[in-house]
Amino acid sequence: MCGYVSIDYSSLVLGMAIMNLLRAFTFMLAIVLRTEKVNWKSSSSQAKLVETIISIFGAFLLTLHEGPPILRSSLPPSVQPRRLPFLLPRQSNGILDGFLLGAQAFLSSSSYVF
Repeated sequence: MCGYVSIDYSSLVLGMAIMNLLRAFTFMLAIVLRTEKVNWKSSSSQAKLVETIISIFGAFLLTLHEGPPILRSSLPPSVQPRRLPFLLPRQSNGILDGFLLGAQAFLSSSSYVF
């Protein structure tokens, strides 16, 4: 339910970026609970670690891209890109949206591991 509420207030792109963390959360939780053994010399373990790092970096990058602007734009409003009004989400709260999506991904991955 956390994911549906968060997607309603944010964008679907942000929701899918965070949900790509599901595999990373599952892998990290399996390591913590010792159901997954990491052999640094094994190519399958290396592939899992690289995939985890790439998915975390990708979600971080998309969150920064889709989130609220960090720096103010120096362009006048007439030059700034406009979005179509029917594609805009409702009033967004970036911190709450990210927390709800992260909680949904973590809860889903913990249900897979348990």
